[in-house]
Amino acid sequence: MVIFPFKMDERSNGAMKKRSRNHLRKALSRAGIFFNNFGIYIFAITWVITLLLGYFGYYRYYQLNGMEISYSSILYDSLALFTLKGGDLEWSSGYVLALDMARWTALIVYFWAAALIVSRALLGPLRRFRLWLCTDHVIVCGMGRIGSRFAKAMSEDSQVVAIDKGQLVTLDDEARRGSIILVHGNATDEKILRRSGIKRAKYVVTALGDDSANAEIAVQTRLLVKDRSRDPLTCFVHIQDPDLCEVLRVNEYNSDNHSTQLEFYNVVENGARTILNEFPAFQEGGLGNDVQARVMIIGLDAVGKELVLRAAKRWWPRYQTYGKRLQMVLVDTDVNAAIESMCGLHPNLRSVCSFEPIPMDVSKLKAATVEELGWLVPPPSSIYICAPNDSEGLSLAFLLRKRLGNEGAPIVVRMNSDSKPAALLGEEGRNAGWSNIYPFGFWERTCTKALITYGSREVMGQAIHEEYCLEQRTRGTLTEASGKSWDELSEELRQSNRAQADHIITKAKAIDCSIEAVTEWSSSIIALTPYEVHKLSRIEHDRWSNEKIKKGWRYGKVRDDGLRIHDDLIPWTELSDVAKYKDIATVQKIPRILARVDLRLVHKDMALQVAKALLIEKMRYEQKKDGDLNLSSAWMDMADTDRTRYLDVAKAMIASIEGIGCRISGTGSVEEELGAFSPVEVEQANARYNSLMAIDDGKDLAVDASGWPKILSRMDLALFRNEDARKLMEGDREAMLMGFDESELENPFASM
Repeated sequence: MVIFPFKMDERSNGAMKKRSRNHLRKALSRAGIFFNNFGIYIFAITWVITLLLGYFGYYRYYQLNGMEISYSSILYDSLALFTLKGGDLEWSSGYVLALDMARWTALIVYFWAAALIVSRALLGPLRRFRLWLCTDHVIVCGMGRIGSRFAKAMSEDSQVVAIDKGQLVTLDDEARRGSIILVHGNATDEKILRRSGIKRAKYVVTALGDDSANAEIAVQTRLLVKDRSRDPLTCFVHIQDPDLCEVLRVNEYNSDNHSTQLEFYNVVENGARTILNEFPAFQEGGLGNDVQARVMIIGLDAVGKELVLRAAKRWWPRYQTYGKRLQMVLVDTDVNAAIESMCGLHPNLRSVCSFEPIPMDVSKLKAATVEELGWLVPPPSSIYICAPNDSEGLSLAFLLRKRLGNEGAPIVVRMNSDSKPAALLGEEGRNAGWSNIYPFGFWERTCTKALITYGSREVMGQAIHEEYCLEQRTRGTLTEASGKSWDELSEELRQSNRAQADHIITKAKAIDCSIEAVTEWSSSIIALTPYEVHKLSRIEHDRWSNEKIKKGWRYGKVRDDGLRIHDDLIPWTELSDVAKYKDIATVQKIPRILARVDLRLVHKDMALQVAKALLIEKMRYEQKKDGDLNLSSAWMDMADTDRTRYLDVAKAMIASIEGIGCRISGTGSVEEELGAFSPVEVEQANARYNSLMAIDDGKDLAVDASGWPKILSRMDLALFRNEDARKLMEGDREAMLMGFDESELENPFASM
């Protein structure tokens, strides 16, 4: 009790010192930047004024004192003022104001020149002193297109330290304002990172063009701040390979490092996802059999290829349900090579899409004839243009609009910068009749301050909003929020979505799950069991209640949003069924939300459970009595090589089961358990298993797929079809509540 006030005073003093350092740093920064940028101009102007005043002043001085006027002598005496030799003049014959002023301005020039020389000599120490004063700042490594965008965005309300080998000319304007400190050097050098104040920084952003260099900076950062006791430093690492970026991102989700948090990002992936969120290639939801889509993508650079991949992934559920392929018209000079490259990396792409390649140079499309543009028929449902430069993209959009009409497909033009022609096609342009042309400023929309401030929560928060909008459209109950894009939402709603996204990882750990990347499109979206849904629903209600209370809400019997009164701010057990279902529905959407960002939940011990089920079956097969079955000791007594063999077989079984549209979960789920595979499923599962394992290796353990349901039952595991899980996840309230009896609803943790 006695120590508490001392701790509060100590914390307060620390905050005051931090504010004082920031004020001093900003004052020195502004003074130094002003002197550095304008000092030479002030010196030059004052020097010229002094020379003119001296020349006319000495001319008048010579006249008053009857001295012979010599222009060369007058010029010499004027120049001599700068050596401070004008102080011994006699004014007995008359006072000359211009000459007296020249003497004083010459004195100013003399000391100003000395200050310029000294400042240049002390520039390095002064910069290091400014860096020493920095705290909670942002370090941006690499000032290319990505790094400079992030540096400018973050400099709006944060001190930025920019590290680059070049001259950093792109940041001159921000540097003049003192919001960016420029550091010349190699960002992978430990000394440069230390000099930039990495131990006191809040964020580090790597934006070099080499993945290995970015990774090296991340490793150096983690080592340099490993003993950090304050809030963890967040390091944003740019990875150009989207697949590698996803793997690294998932690995970080499941890590427990408390000093450094790594956020892996890929601007092309984020940008393509943002484009499709704002301008969908087709209408999602209501997967009707009569829905068709013909998507046109012009220009297959990195962004164009990512648009192809993202659109195909979103079409995949429709393809699985109805067998219809997404029609894609792809236009590029090397279109066939691009298609082969994409299909080589993603084999499912050729199955889900029907490609119509058009080998044409994007820059020459403006001069194409009507016959050469025959691929515009039948009309596309959406068009995305990724031209080499902005003017070509807008010109091509204008041409296609003339061909298709103003009521044709929406035309989205990827813009590399904020151009003036694009601004004309904003709200004013659409009101003037250009309603179907939409410029998208790619770098401005992807290299944002929000991405750095909120990291993965920003991307996952957008996915939560997308899922909400899709749900409302499917139900036909559109709300004000469901009709807005992410950028149009209020900051309060965006923060609420971010908080919900941040808590998904907490929920995953609560049910002993990890988050993994979806490497195969055929991987199932695993529905949570009723017990898991109920447990997480209580956790979600607590999270929501705490969020509301922090914002000033309180309990009341009658809800009043204006007074911040809510009738659901009560314990879970006191909620009505309708109120409980709100949390249940929120939790049910977690697998779908993760799927939107190519992630899924995986039970950490599922392979271990299956391996133990195999061991039990093996022990029973060897005709051991039930009383002799001690699973724990039998598993631990096995050699490491044998345990590894059982786990490998278990993983192959799980992959084979998921590959045929089924999954493994605990018994007692709402959907119907599969008592056995159908003959076709047995054949497909065996084929997949044999392709993953050597024919003889593990055959004695996994036997035949027809016996897998029996083996799994040894550990209270069962098989389920994904179609049944999908129906459950669509939100059937009655089916959900049927999963609990009254005792579970009152005390779901009684068995824990």
